[in-house]
Amino acid sequence: MKCRAIILITLACIFSLITTAEAVSTNLSPNAGFESNSTEEGTFQYANDESFSVANWIFVNETGIANNSPAWGGEANRGTVAFLQNVSSAMPNLPSISQVITSNASNFMISFDLANRGIYDIGVIDVYWDNQLIAQNLRPDEINFTSYSFNAIGLPGLTHKLTFRGVSKENDATVFIDNVKIEEGSLPDEPEKLQVCSCTGSTCGSNAIGGDQGDIYTGVSALDVQQNFITNLNTGWTCVVPALVRGSAGPKACFCEGVCGAGGIGADPNFFDLGLSEATVASSYGGGTPGNSTGWLCGNYRNDRSNWPF
Repeated sequence: MKCRAIILITLACIFSLITTAEAVSTNLSPNAGFESNSTEEGTFQYANDESFSVANWIFVNETGIANNSPAWGGEANRGTVAFLQNVSSAMPNLPSISQVITSNASNFMISFDLANRGIYDIGVIDVYWDNQLIAQNLRPDEINFTSYSFNAIGLPGLTHKLTFRGVSKENDATVFIDNVKIEEGSLPDEPEKLQVCSCTGSTCGSNAIGGDQGDIYTGVSALDVQQNFITNLNTGWTCVVPALVRGSAGPKACFCEGVCGAGGIGADPNFFDLGLSEATVASSYGGGTPGNSTGWLCGNYRNDRSNWPF
């Protein structure tokens, strides 16, 4: 009987191991961290270098690898990263990094890490799956990596293509990429985090909702942001998922883009204070004018757009 018990336990353990193994997802992205490359430790290479190569990836225009390279700063000091460097507004010259994988699945989960260089301008990229846009105007504000995840639907067929493409920009702006993961299946649905939009430009519009400096809208969905606020990089609107919203409605509202205080109400980045009077804004928010010592930017509270489309 003891032998039989041991056998049953052993079989149970084997079944458990098999079940666990089957539950582990497979990354379909070969060379997902760009480690297999021609770039020597402590240096960097552009894709136009004759000796440049990265297994399983295609690098076009101002792209390359930084391999523990002090010259590139940030995450490039700590390991191997791919970079896209936007230095031209001409469409044929936009940088791109792409990869083709094989799978007969139709639904995919795409994830990756992004960071900015920490010097010069912050780069902006779009992400495509089978030449269909799945993520637009990704702008990593941190020099440390931030993870991004998206669902994607593949076109019929066994081969599928992932592309990271730099967005047109006049100045030197770089994005670092690492830890790419492509998995079959779909990410679980999560409640959408609504955003708050503040008109941080001198005026807002340019093929977007018009507004005066300091105007604030709450309850803005990601689709609403894309279609009505950030239709291009020059609308003047800043839309963020708020760290905290204090109060409600108007007539006045204030946005703390950085750390605020210095003689006024204290707040951390991306705090919004609503339901304020003009007198309160004048006494506790530095008048809400651009560049005042408190760091707050204030204007009229417009409305809540959580029921958009109206």
